[in-house]
Amino acid sequence: RGSLFTPILVASHRPGVNLFKLGEPASDALAALAEGGDIAPLNDMLLGNSNVVGTDHSDGLLEPGHSVTVYVPAGNANQISLAAMILPT
Repeated sequence: RGSLFTPILVASHRPGVNLFKLGEPASDALAALAEGGDIAPLNDMLLGNSNVVGTDHSDGLLEPGHSVTVYVPAGNANQISLAAMILPT
């Protein structure tokens, strides 16, 4: 019982990287994650941004009461962003 997370995508980056903008529709890449749990388009979008230092993600579903560790290169990044889909929604 409880909610699960789809694979969790984590990115380290410098300022100016936004996964979404308030009041605007989600990008196709973020929508793919939100609607189907597919992290690949968002990961590709992030890695194409020169302000993103690196990304990593968990594997499979994360069940209630469990934890996961991801390793993201920090370099000169001073911010992180993460995204996942919560099930069921």
